[in-house]
Amino acid sequence: MDKLQSFWPCRGIGTGTSPDLIGNAPLSATGTPFWEPSNPCGGSLGAADYAAAATTFLGTTGDATEWSPIDRNKKWWLSFWFYPRTGVTPIADAIINTSIWGGNGFFVSTGIVNSAPGTMEFVCGNGSGGWLTGCDAGSWNAGAWNFAVVGHDGGSGSGTSFASLNGAAVVTQSSQTLTSGGSAYPLMIGGGGIFAVSQTLDGMIADVGLWVDVSANATSDEIAALYNGGNGNTLIGG
Repeated sequence: MDKLQSFWPCRGIGTGTSPDLIGNAPLSATGTPFWEPSNPCGGSLGAADYAAAATTFLGTTGDATEWSPIDRNKKWWLSFWFYPRTGVTPIADAIINTSIWGGNGFFVSTGIVNSAPGTMEFVCGNGSGGWLTGCDAGSWNAGAWNFAVVGHDGGSGSGTSFASLNGAAVVTQSSQTLTSGGSAYPLMIGGGGIFAVSQTLDGMIADVGLWVDVSANATSDEIAALYNGGNGNTLIGG
């Protein structure tokens, strides 16, 4: 756990900020995420709830190059829990992204529009206005908490991206070149970036961890420790 750079419980509500309990990258609200008494580690902890069809998300502020592992050419993972409220639709909702239409950064979504709905997708931008073949981690469960880990082992250069859903074996894509978006690419949770207003997540996200300067992509043992049999792991005790 010593490579954990930031940990966002995502339990802040309203129009204020949600703290980073490890690092120095608090999240600021766009729109009004609200508190819901549900959490993979216990309902009393709660989670940020995003209103579908509204511009609502939590995002880092300031210069993204100060925290971004892509800008600093570091290998990284993201771990997080998400709760999609509705089932399969042709629309892909946002989970986490650093992407805008320049084809830089990455996104994690509940599917690919009109292509792979109902599956969690981790997709890297090619830096030229397009997107590389994504990691399809498989089907998520509607109306339930799902756990995911995604990452990239090439820093700001070419490498292998990976994704794991609900403790399953990792799915990888090789020759994935991540391109930095510079200071203008915050980490956005629940919506924003390339996602339309209608693609704001209809559901909740909690306990987002950013792991930086890791030695490689996550192993099955590391993923199992974080997944904790589906019971949640707040990493720093809640």
